Amino acid sequence: MTLDTLKWKKTDFYKGLKWLITLRAIFGIVLLSSGFISRITQAPSISMMAFGLVFFISLLILLFSLVYALVLPRIKKGNVFAYFQIVIDSLLITLIIFATGGPDSFFHFLYLLVIMYSSLLLGRKAAVFVAGLSSLEYSVLTVVEAFGIIGFLGPEFNYYKSFAGVLYKILSTVSACFLMSFLGSLLADQAKKAKKELEAMGLHLKRVEKLAFAGEMAAGLAHEIKNPLAALSGSVQILKDEISECSDNYRLIQIILRETDRLNNLVTNFLSLSSQKSGDVKLVNVGDIIEDVIGCFRKDDKTRDIEFKINSFPECRIMIDPNQLSQVIWNLVQNAADAIVTEDSDGRIEVSCSQTADKRVMLMVKDNGSGMSSEDLTSVFTPFYTTKPAGNGLGLCIVHRILENYDARIDITSREDSGTEFRIFFKK
Repeated sequence: MTLDTLKWKKTDFYKGLKWLITLRAIFGIVLLSSGFISRITQAPSISMMAFGLVFFISLLILLFSLVYALVLPRIKKGNVFAYFQIVIDSLLITLIIFATGGPDSFFHFLYLLVIMYSSLLLGRKAAVFVAGLSSLEYSVLTVVEAFGIIGFLGPEFNYYKSFAGVLYKILSTVSACFLMSFLGSLLADQAKKAKKELEAMGLHLKRVEKLAFAGEMAAGLAHEIKNPLAALSGSVQILKDEISECSDNYRLIQIILRETDRLNNLVTNFLSLSSQKSGDVKLVNVGDIIEDVIGCFRKDDKTRDIEFKINSFPECRIMIDPNQLSQVIWNLVQNAADAIVTEDSDGRIEVSCSQTADKRVMLMVKDNGSGMSSEDLTSVFTPFYTTKPAGNGLGLCIVHRILENYDARIDITSREDSGTEFRIFFKK
């Protein structure tokens, strides 16, 4: 079994097609069984010819189900395969309706089932396509029966074959088909949104677990390092004053002090990660904080060539410590700027805040930088994981820890060479 086959079998689309094939086979068995029961009990509504056609259709359904099951693991274009099944199912349902009374058949509802599973598997376009195809097939079948072009295989049904009767049958069935396509599309959209929400929540919980472990380590380790580090830095400063600037030892001391400062900054960030708590919480206008942070950021020479775009709405107010919100925005904008600078190209950073449909406030930071690989996306919030030459891998961890205190969630989407987008959802 190839790697592509293994990946294909793990997809939700494959599992959906597998369930569809199974249910189709069950329906074929039920249809075949019901036909035999009708003949045994000598039901007047089923003639011998109609029974033979139902028997043949049932065997076709079972045969197609077997072929689908054998072909499914080997296909490469799942959408084409699904559309093929949908068309065949629609034709078979039309045959079933033909064999069991035409316009008076009980099996009209099968059209609606095909439309429903089409919308769940393939979306709105497929649902409308199947609704149109089913409506066309049923309309043709009803018209040719009304004009006596074909006859049905059972006894005479109580169906008034007037123009009004034919039109009523067609319009009612067509309306039901397209109404089901609309409802199925809505259901499919809601299911996709719910799935994305669950996936985002799952990622959020995994990040929280990682940061909780890192926080436990940081609480003890950082304190143990910070005190001797301060003593070391102070001692070297004293030695520095006693050595000539022309001496080789002076340059060595400069290196020691520089690296000591770097270690001190690292430990400070690590302590911030472990002890981050809600600060002076107040009602804050997110747009004002964005303006202040971007205003300061534009003064940096490294970001002078970056185009900043700000979109904010006055109703975007949340309860948060403004200093911590500034730290969150600064870190995300800094991350975006680093991704752009490494590309050495004209960069754009968009920062916006808006209200979502469920009245939450969404803060977005988007750039057109180098983007991230799928591996980077899964590890971006892991402490000390960084792709920057001078980074320490704690900036986004601190952002996540701050947001955790306010019951906020951060999502990220990114593609290599296409930029990155961070979205933060604050509670109502």
